[in-house]
Amino acid sequence: MRPETDKAIKKLRAGKTGLSEAELRAFFSEVRALPDDLLLLRATPAKALRAPTDPTVTAVTKSLKPIEANAREKAELLTSAASRRGVSMFKASGISDAVKKLKVALTDQQIIDMANAIVRELAARNQPEHRIG
Repeated sequence: MRPETDKAIKKLRAGKTGLSEAELRAFFSEVRALPDDLLLLRATPAKALRAPTDPTVTAVTKSLKPIEANAREKAELLTSAASRRGVSMFKASGISDAVKKLKVALTDQQIIDMANAIVRELAARNQPEHRIG
């Protein structure tokens, strides 16, 4: 297999679509000539390496799971709850980012307790914009 073909397979496997039409034509013509077992071996997706997950992030994510909102909205709920506890307001892109920033001012257990309190509070108020599933 030519290096260009191997490179094209890797790009397709990674979901990158930056191949030109000429590159795709060359790739497909070579693919037609290769045996199936070699193609299957090369086209099998590589296992993604995951960074070790912070147990606090895992616990907070699990606590906030009943809330039907995306990660950014859940992070906003965490930051607003933290501001009521005296932590200065900040912008977070997701739950893990919010937890990382909250760890500066709060302990892990306080952050987890705050997430549980958010769910209880929303369930008690039954707010339609943050439905509890």
